[in-house]
Amino acid sequence: MLRQVLTGLVLVAGGFLAMAALRTPHVDTLDRSLVEGSEVTLILVVSPTCSACRQPVMKTIWRNAVAETGARAAESGAVLRTAGVGVSQRPEDGFAFLEEFGDFHEVTTGRAWGNLAVRHYIFQELPGPASVPQVIEVERMIIREANGFPVVSGESVRRRVIGIEELVRAFGGSS
Repeated sequence: MLRQVLTGLVLVAGGFLAMAALRTPHVDTLDRSLVEGSEVTLILVVSPTCSACRQPVMKTIWRNAVAETGARAAESGAVLRTAGVGVSQRPEDGFAFLEEFGDFHEVTTGRAWGNLAVRHYIFQELPGPASVPQVIEVERMIIREANGFPVVSGESVRRRVIGIEELVRAFGGSS
């Protein structure tokens, strides 16, 4: 059973959960507003069954990546958002593992390599190698339609770092 870790809308279909906020001890530090303008989304793609993903240095890498990317986003006037993607068959395994990394604005887990975020960020719209761990930095514009709903426009990958050695080189720590 999933513990009390979810807030917001949770989509349940075919045995997976998608795009929910993860409640962690410091969730109040997250700005949940969706603003109009430039947004940088930093995406952590990991699997609880991957030995490289389970190395303690991964938490340091993620903290450093968020700090570095957040500083660059702020300098350019963009808002930073974070997303966790758990490549796991069972949603509860992915959520539990992602929770070890801290706060995310959104998470997607379940259905292993078939989950919605994996399809979007690795196989279809913004394709890249099917490998974990990886950190993807995506830039996009958020615009509001006439009805007031936010829409993502012009999404592109600014940076993709794959594998523990490359992540250590890019964001520090030691493997």
